[in-house]
Amino acid sequence: MNLAFLGLGAMGSRMARRLVAAGHLVTVYNRSAAPVAELVACGARRARTPREAVAAAEVVFSMVTDDEAAAQIWLHETDGALAGMVAGALAVECSTLSLAGLARIAQAATDRGLALLDAPVAGSRPHADTGQLVFLVGGEHVALDRIRPLLAVMGHLVHHVGPAGQGLKLKLLINAFFGLQAVSLGELLGAAEQLGLERARAAELLATLPVAGPSAVGLLRAMGAGNHAPQAPVAILEKDLRYLLASAEPAGAVLPATQAAQRQLTHALAAGLGGLNISSVENLFRGPAARSPEQDRATLAQLVHDWSVAMNEGDLSWIMRHIFANDAVYLPKQGPVCRGAEAIRTHWTQLLATPGLRVSFQPHLVVHSADDLAVDSGRYTVTQAATGQPVTVTGKYLVLWRRLAGEWRVVADMDTGD
Repeated sequence: MNLAFLGLGAMGSRMARRLVAAGHLVTVYNRSAAPVAELVACGARRARTPREAVAAAEVVFSMVTDDEAAAQIWLHETDGALAGMVAGALAVECSTLSLAGLARIAQAATDRGLALLDAPVAGSRPHADTGQLVFLVGGEHVALDRIRPLLAVMGHLVHHVGPAGQGLKLKLLINAFFGLQAVSLGELLGAAEQLGLERARAAELLATLPVAGPSAVGLLRAMGAGNHAPQAPVAILEKDLRYLLASAEPAGAVLPATQAAQRQLTHALAAGLGGLNISSVENLFRGPAARSPEQDRATLAQLVHDWSVAMNEGDLSWIMRHIFANDAVYLPKQGPVCRGAEAIRTHWTQLLATPGLRVSFQPHLVVHSADDLAVDSGRYTVTQAATGQPVTVTGKYLVLWRRLAGEWRVVADMDTGD
C-alpha cells in the first residue's frame, strides 16, 4: 500500500520502520533531516514537505509531539498534508493532542471531504520496536477496517473506543493515570527514605506486591535502579496532563489529583528533567540524606565529561536534555546573552553549522562552593578551516551548576575569553 508517515520522533520513526519492513511503499517527512535519512536507508522515500509526502498516499499517518507540530503538519496553507491529500485518502492522527487541537484538524479534513481517525497509542519505545503497541481509535468503523492490517504491523491490539475523538480522550486519561502513578511512587519512596528505609530495597519489595500493576512495577524498578533513560519523557507526560486538564474543565470534570501531579511535572521541567523518563520525578522527593559528597563529586565529574564529549560530537539534543536547566543563561564573549535552554540551543546550532568549524572542550576539575552549587571551568579550542589557512582561537569558560530537584543542571555558562 502507498503510505505517508509524518513525524519521525522516538515513536514515529519506529512505527514507520515497521511499515517499511512489511513491504509498504512509505514516504516520510520530518522537520529534522537525520531521522529521514535513517528511514530512507531502510527503504522509505523522502519528502521535503508534508504536502509532497501525501501526494500519492492512500493512508497518511501522523505522529508528532503536540498541537503546534500537528497544526503545522496538517494545516499549513501551502505545505500542509490536508492541502495535498487525494480524494478517498484516509488521515490517521496517532499523536496525543488536546481535544481542541484534534477538533481543528478534523474540521479541516471534513471541509475537504477527507476522513480522519484519531488513533493514539498506548505503549512506549520498546513496544513500538516490537510491534506491541495498543491503538485506541476514534472514528467510523468503515475507516478503521481499511487500516486494520496496517495497525497490526505496528501493534498487537486495536480498540475501537467510539466516535471521532473518543480514542484521544481515553489516551489522555491513560497518560494521566501513568503520570499520577509516577508522581505518587516517587513521593512514597522519598517518604520511605526519610522514615529510615533503604530506598532501593523499598522499591524492590513494593514491586513484588499485588498492589503494583505492570506499569507501577516498571516505574519502581527504574526508580530503584536510578535508571531514567527516556521511554516516556517527563516533558511529554506534563504536556498530556496539561491537555487533559484543559479539556476536562469545560466538561465540568474535577481532577484535583491530576492538577497536583501536573504541578509536580512542571517542577520537574524547571529542574531540567524534561528529557528523562517519567520515573525521574523521584528526584523531586529526594532528601539531603540520600547524597554523599563522594557521590556528588563522581556524578558531577561524569556529567562534565559527558558534556564535553557530546559538545565535541555536536550532540546538542543530549546536552539540552541532560545538562541545561530550562532557564539557564549563556554569556558569550561577543554578542547578546542567551536566556533559556532553547535560545542556547539555537546559538550553538548556528555556531556548529559554520562551514569548516570545529570546537573542542577540555574540562577542568569541578570545584564545589556549596552543597547545592558547583563551579566547573575549562578551556576550549575553535578551529575554522573553511578557506585558506586554518585559524585557531582558544579561550576559557566558567560554568555554574546547581542542584535542582535532586539533579545537577547548568544554570549559567560564561565564555571568559583568554
